[in-house]
Amino acid sequence: MPRLAISEENNSFSPEHADNNAGVLATSGGRLNPYKLGVELYRNIEERWNKGQFGKEWEDCDDQDAKRHWNLRLDLGKQKIFEVRALYNDVTFIDEFLTPDFCRDHKLFSFSWSNRNERYEIETREFKQVKEKLLTEMGIDPVVAEHKEWNGKVEVFNANLHKELFDAHRFYDVAEMRRRLETHLHWYNHARTHHALGGLLVPADRYDGRAAEVLARIEAGAGRDLGDGIELRERCLELFKVTSRGGVPEVWPRRSREVRGVRARRDSAAQRA
Repeated sequence: MPRLAISEENNSFSPEHADNNAGVLATSGGRLNPYKLGVELYRNIEERWNKGQFGKEWEDCDDQDAKRHWNLRLDLGKQKIFEVRALYNDVTFIDEFLTPDFCRDHKLFSFSWSNRNERYEIETREFKQVKEKLLTEMGIDPVVAEHKEWNGKVEVFNANLHKELFDAHRFYDVAEMRRRLETHLHWYNHARTHHALGGLLVPADRYDGRAAEVLARIEAGAGRDLGDGIELRERCLELFKVTSRGGVPEVWPRRSREVRGVRARRDSAAQRA
């Protein structure tokens, strides 16, 4: 039986388009077609947002029978699809919208080679492990946040990465993106001062345990010490912030707690001397 599809240009049947579409979305036993997965996820998103199967009320519902018949008739599916296409990449798309219900309905599982039986066997159907395996195959190494503060730091980093790199530059291929990303990460860790570190330090200062030394140099007006390669002149120090009081802008000097601590210790030592 021939496969047919509708051409968007003249509303005529296009067997070629149907053949290409079928080839792209074809699946075979034991293999996951990422294009097919993406299409099914979009269909799932459209259905969920049409029926209102999202939000706090939906997440807090423990009645499985109520969830099976949940339909608020919101008809927000297509709107949500366009939003997802605009705001998400492949990784964040999978991370956000792959759900336990989707994995169960589509019978997703991970498998591995069994040396004892000399064949591939199902390893697990547990949602968390299936999702981690899928992200790993996409080149993402999931990090488990052992402390609640880590999630906040990761979210801030991701937001800064999008604002300062991905939203500011256009990449023509993956190789160029990786080169720019490597350069950006070095700048982010070694030259870009951070608000959370008082506007004076970079992450490498904390990681290498030299925060007090660097702050002392900044206080003393020092430049670069060729012995250890710490380049202070390349840093953009956030020494001032602009606030508004009664509609009038005011410039206030930023004083890091670390800087105040170094100054206090220095003054105390001078008094003792």
